[in-house]
Amino acid sequence: MSEGVQMDLRQMERIEKVIRKIGDAGKTLEKPLKEWGIYMLGQTNDTFVNGGRGSVVWPPLSEMTLAMRKASGKRVNPRRMLQATGLLKKSIKTEHFKRGSTDAQTLFTRVPYARIHQDGGTVTLPARATVPEAERKQAKVPQRQFLFILRGDERHAARLFIEHARKAMPPNVRR
Repeated sequence: MSEGVQMDLRQMERIEKVIRKIGDAGKTLEKPLKEWGIYMLGQTNDTFVNGGRGSVVWPPLSEMTLAMRKASGKRVNPRRMLQATGLLKKSIKTEHFKRGSTDAQTLFTRVPYARIHQDGGTVTLPARATVPEAERKQAKVPQRQFLFILRGDERHAARLFIEHARKAMPPNVRR
């Protein structure tokens, strides 16, 4: 994906063995992957609402950002980060797909400015009356990750896959 941000369940190495066992049993991973995607959409929503989640805490909005919002007539709520229009938050989707015989689930957004907020970096500012001339050329955008996996998310995914594996195995093989 050239623009936006993408996160894949396969980033979680801790559940790789469970996934392999399910695949070896000839069962599809579609159901637990879709359940994981829905769960992660909820976690991502919590991240936007709370300005972070778990050990990931977003830095506060800069005075310049607050001034720009005020000057443009937008609501000025210092706790409402990455939500001036709500487009980024609403754009996050989950999708199940197959690559060959491999099931995959992804959480993604195609919003072009998502990457700069996910990773942080430097942007060139357009000319605005609210931005002092000396600061117009470039501004540092702090990292505010919104797509990430915490240990609790891994544990939840592991439970989903273990339960799916248990149901996929013949009764005499289940533990």
